[in-house]
Formats: sequence, structure tokens, C-alpha cells
Amino acid sequence: MLRNFDLTKLKAIILASPGFTANALYQKIINQATQEENKLIFQNKSKFMVVHSSTGYLQGLEEVLKDPSIQKQLSNTKFAREGAIFEEFQRVLNNDDDRAWYGPLEAAKAVELGAIKYFMITDTLFRSDDIAVRKHYIKLTEQVKSQGGEVLIFSSLHESGEQLDQLTGVAVLLNYPVADLDEEEEEE
Repeated sequence: MLRNFDLTKLKAIILASPGFTANALYQKIINQATQEENKLIFQNKSKFMVVHSSTGYLQGLEEVLKDPSIQKQLSNTKFAREGAIFEEFQRVLNNDDDRAWYGPLEAAKAVELGAIKYFMITDTLFRSDDIAVRKHYIKLTEQVKSQGGEVLIFSSLHESGEQLDQLTGVAVLLNYPVADLDEEEEEE
């Protein structure tokens, strides 16, 4: 853990498992830190959260992250912010007021117009094996940042990232309504 994570930069460390495995791991970490007199672990002890999940699979992680008590503790983390912005995107999309769009063509058009408030992309697109695709999205994200928009890269391992992947992997929430961003696509 110490080799792979910078504990000073992490905002939370969630240990979750069915049964007592997570608690046993936490005790092992604390005991090891005590034996080695590792001050870094003790300085960051408050970041550890030991919680119960019904399964050790990905569904268990989703269950833990949806728990209101965990969400409250994670409220200042990147995960919570992305989740809140994606929920806002879904709400605006359902209201159909032309401020929420998804799809590669629609996102590119919105970037050209300089109308982006939030540019949401999954890590699968942003880190694509296809160099042309990767360069295209890197260019778009740089344009969004230069125009004052915010770029959010969603993890495909997280629920909101999975949902975004199902919607083409890229979506935008605009500062103002823009009608018919998908018009050209419909004509084809």
C-alpha cells in the first residue's frame, strides 16, 4: 500500500468486505505501522473507513459508495463531485432544454461553439489505444479548458463512468441552450 499510494494525497481509503476481512486488514495495517513506527500511517489514520459490503465483487463497491454515511464522508472527493455533475446532466437531459448533449459529434460541435460548462469523458475514450481517437479527445479537452469549461474524466470502473460509457463515453453540459446539435447526424 505504501509503495503504490501516496497517502498524503488520498482523501479517503475505503476498506470494504463481507464479514470481518476489512476490519482484519485495517488491524493488520495498524499493527504493522506500530511495529515499524510508521508515522505516515498514523498521520493519515482518519482517512481509513472500514465498512461492510454484501459481496467482494464490484457490486459490493457500488453498494458501499451509495451508502449515505459513506457519501457524506466522501462529499469533498472527486467521486462525489463527478456523481453530482453526472446527476445534474441526467436531470437537464430529461428536461430537454438543449443544455445537455451526448455523443462525439455533438460534443465536438459544442466545443467549437465555446458553450461548454462541463465536458464529461470516460477514461476508456481519453486513454484509447487508437492514437487518433486519443489525440482528438485530448485536443477537445484542451480547448474546453482554454474556453473556461471544466473537464471531468470519469473512471469506467465507477457506476457513473459505466453509465457515461453506455451513452457513447462523452457528454457535455452547456452554459446556455443550443438547439439541434445533432441535426447533421439526423440528416445522414
